[in-house]
Amino acid sequence: MKKIYILMMCLIVAFVCTSIFSTYAYGERKPDPSGTNTGNASEIVQAKPGETTITDVANQVGHNKVAINLMWTLLTGFLVMFMQAGFAMVETGLTRAKNVAHTMAMNLMIYPLGMLGFWVCGFAIMFGGLGAIGTMGGFDGLNHEVTVHLFGHSFGIFGGKGFS
Repeated sequence: MKKIYILMMCLIVAFVCTSIFSTYAYGERKPDPSGTNTGNASEIVQAKPGETTITDVANQVGHNKVAINLMWTLLTGFLVMFMQAGFAMVETGLTRAKNVAHTMAMNLMIYPLGMLGFWVCGFAIMFGGLGAIGTMGGFDGLNHEVTVHLFGHSFGIFGGKGFS
């Protein structure tokens, strides 16, 4: 009990010191209750300093769209990790005491095996036809997609490149 108390006190002291030193490092923050000074046009990256063009605004919107989509994908992936822990708890509660260790080990192994399977074939199926956007503008080799042509439109089924 005493060790837990000491640990909690150390965490509180560390939190207070961090908040104090961050205030000194970044200066006093001014309140912005209406939100008018947050996220305005001055934060747009400009090709020529001092001249904001419609192209600069369009580029910023495009970058924000990709960033929001990537963050949403990461957030949902993190939630899947927590789901795996929940499945482990449910299955453990439904088994006999002698089988708990096996059930927990099985649930802890399912996620790494799923990640390995995604690396082998899931990434190609998910991002294989997107080209450079699948790698955030880097490698452009993901440019082949298996498509079906119906009623004059092309429908992408899955990517044909990017396996392993």
